[in-house]
Order: sequence, then C-alpha cells, then structure tokens
Amino acid sequence: MALGVCLLLAACSGPKLDGRWVGDRELRTPPGGDPLVASTLGKLILEFEPGDRFELRDSGLPKAGKVRYAGEKAYLRVDTFFGKPIETQGDEVAARNAEIELTPQKDGSLLYYDPKGYDGKSVVLRRESQPGP
Repeated sequence: MALGVCLLLAACSGPKLDGRWVGDRELRTPPGGDPLVASTLGKLILEFEPGDRFELRDSGLPKAGKVRYAGEKAYLRVDTFFGKPIETQGDEVAARNAEIELTPQKDGSLLYYDPKGYDGKSVVLRRESQPGP
C-alpha cells in the first residue's frame, strides 16, 4: 500500500527530473570570433534542488527559481538573476522573464523552451548526473 501511495504522489508531482541536465545551442563561431565564447553562450546547465527549486546557467548567466508541474511537463519560473530578485533588476529584465517549458522526450531527454530566451529555439537537455539515493 505504501509503495502505491508513493508512486501516486510521484506521478502527481510531475516527471522525475532531479539531477543535472546539460544542453548546447551549438552556436557557430563567427569569423575571427573566439570558439570558447560561442561555446559558453550556447551552453545550458540546469540543476534541480530539493523543494521544487532549480539553478540554471544560461549563456553563462546564473539564474534560479521554482519548478511547477502540469501533467507531463515542468515549468521553470526564474525568480533570481545573479543572486538578486528579478523584481529588483529593472523593467527590461522583468519583461524578458517568462516561464520556461520542459517537455520529457521518449529518449529520456528534455526539450527546453524559453519563449523569451536567447534565440527562441528549443534546446535538447540530457541528464548528466543524478543525486545519490
């Protein structure tokens, strides 16, 4: 009985996403540009924390916030940018802050979509590590 309740509760909270997820926008280096800069700008690193929190490094920029689940999808709402609350960052930062959508894929990856993000394209995230038992 307890196992059934645990499985039911896990299903209600959305997909099991804990761990570290990494993706790459695979940006091209412009002529004369630095490949390391293009690599940093293209990189996404997402880590889930206890209590429905996450940390995100998007284009080298640190963000954090809260996760909410709806069906099979998860949504990320950034509430801090560079460790400071979004509402203290000014109107431009607040205007670019929309919920980020995560959609689990059949191959175990996540499709990351930020409607106000860098280039408006989805990025595939792959799990790099999971927390211990």
